[in-house]
Amino acid sequence: MPYQPLSHAPPKDLHVLIAGGGIGGIALGLMLERANISYLILERSERVRPVGSAISLGPNVLRLFDQLSLGKEIRDASKKVSRMAYYDSVKNISNAKPDNYAEMMFVEQRYGYCTQVIPRSILHNILSSKVPSSKVIMGKHVIEVVEQDPLSSSKTSSVTCRCADGSEYTGTLLVGADGTYSTIRHLLYQDLDRQGALDPRDRRPLPPFQHCMVGVTDPLDPEEFKTLQDDYVDFQVIRGGGASKDGNTDTQHSIWLMPLANRQIAWNLFYRYDKEIVQGYYDAVDYYDPPKHSPSSSPSPSSSPSPSSTPNPSSINNDSSDYTLATAAHEKAWRSLQSASRDQASRLLANHRPMRNPLSVRGGTLGELFDKTRPELISSVTMEQGFYHTWYHGRVVLLGDACHKSLPYGGQGANQAILDGVALVNNLVRLESTSAQDLVPCFQDYVDQRASVADTARIGSACYGYLFGGSSWAASLYRWSYFWCMPSQVVHWFADPFFRVRPLLSFLPYVRDYGRCRAAPTMMHEPGGRVVDAT
Repeated sequence: MPYQPLSHAPPKDLHVLIAGGGIGGIALGLMLERANISYLILERSERVRPVGSAISLGPNVLRLFDQLSLGKEIRDASKKVSRMAYYDSVKNISNAKPDNYAEMMFVEQRYGYCTQVIPRSILHNILSSKVPSSKVIMGKHVIEVVEQDPLSSSKTSSVTCRCADGSEYTGTLLVGADGTYSTIRHLLYQDLDRQGALDPRDRRPLPPFQHCMVGVTDPLDPEEFKTLQDDYVDFQVIRGGGASKDGNTDTQHSIWLMPLANRQIAWNLFYRYDKEIVQGYYDAVDYYDPPKHSPSSSPSPSSSPSPSSTPNPSSINNDSSDYTLATAAHEKAWRSLQSASRDQASRLLANHRPMRNPLSVRGGTLGELFDKTRPELISSVTMEQGFYHTWYHGRVVLLGDACHKSLPYGGQGANQAILDGVALVNNLVRLESTSAQDLVPCFQDYVDQRASVADTARIGSACYGYLFGGSSWAASLYRWSYFWCMPSQVVHWFADPFFRVRPLLSFLPYVRDYGRCRAAPTMMHEPGGRVVDAT
């Protein structure tokens, strides 16, 4: 078997601080727990709030969950996805017959596991239940990060998080798993920009791309929604259905309906912002382009800047910088955009209410589905997409949406964050010491393993959104090719880059891979330079 017991234990003084207790952060904590590595999760929220959204779990993480002995619990709480039923227009819902189907069973046959959909809150609860409550502290908003002797070989080197309530927490390293609007990334980039060491591509915040209203209903009548009785379900994807201000049909919208376990249905309404709203954002930001630093001070793609550029000691603080100005302009414009988009969201929801619900056998409406969703389980989400090129520096490293943000269409956001955790923990258990000399190659190998795969998943998710929601002639041609003449081999070619990556934790017992398409090799480095194939 390629997985072998560790030849040594992780350093006893290794203590990981995790900023963010979402899916990526809590999954990382669970993996560190299994690795017997000390850690502490600092979550900004005062309490865990219910979230009305669902997550698609692919073969790339389901094999890992089997290894963590969570597979059965997750399968019992989820539904398997067999097809995507596609309606090219809301008008076509009236006969409840989709225009086309996108078959999804090839995922199970080719990669060993079927795509499964589960409420985000339930997945979070499952993961959290395996993490000791003493290792998760709520209400901890990190506002400053201070590194002590970041380049020292001394084992006394550390990183300290200072929180808004005055508390401080010190560890060997800090993982920023705090999402798209990551405070840790902001503080890290602010400091690097002040030094003249921030990659120029990372200076601009991610602009808004689309907006989404998401919700999860209360338990429904399985006699009306018979699909809720099935183990394998079809996603319903409906293109169009909104209305522009002049009353004309605007097909830059799509509705997604996803049957869940517990007799629930998750619904998503994706839409592009009105052009004037987006233009207002860009006018306010003026697409700030700060002066570029000399090439010699810029890091190489997908890596951190040279450690030699770090002052000693280092304090990641709120000094004024080009990055700070760009971020402030973005935040002000973003809040204005959020306010302006509320009317658009209300108009779209109202416009969709009388439309037929294709999952209802009695011809119920989408409005009835919305009414069976409690307000606290409806969320309004701005969707960005993008890829950051600086993932670490000193004793700070980023994970998940904090360094690569995907649109939700491909269902890869949470999956890729979890896979980040696998790569990072597999490297941490092989550390010989907690010195910066050992952390730098550990972090760089993490980036080397994850950056290209995460970016491929981001691009793939955007392609799915274009396929099912685009309204241009090119999108129509893309759909026609996909549904009518695209060979299955081409579909597999698109899916392979991220579904072939099905890694395991190197220190836990091996789990058989059932996919016809062999899992991509993952190279893990043992102390002393020995390399093992971890697939």
